[in-house]
Amino acid sequence: MIRRYLRFQAFKIQMRDHILATLNSALRIAGHRIGFNAQIKLNGVCSTGDVEQATQMLNSGACKFSEIIDPFLRS
Repeated sequence: MIRRYLRFQAFKIQMRDHILATLNSALRIAGHRIGFNAQIKLNGVCSTGDVEQATQMLNSGACKFSEIIDPFLRS
């Protein structure tokens, strides 16, 4: 169950990153035409690296399940 949860988190992160890249591309095009420069950046959110680290922690059995899931619940 935890493994599926982590895979779903990875999917959501990849989807978010793709949407953000597409939005930034549109901003770049619009900004070039209208005359502004803008980019959207997210801070303090989980990354695919966080999912990989959590998966390694799960595989090693080094910590409690709640410690693995907690960072994803806060972001």
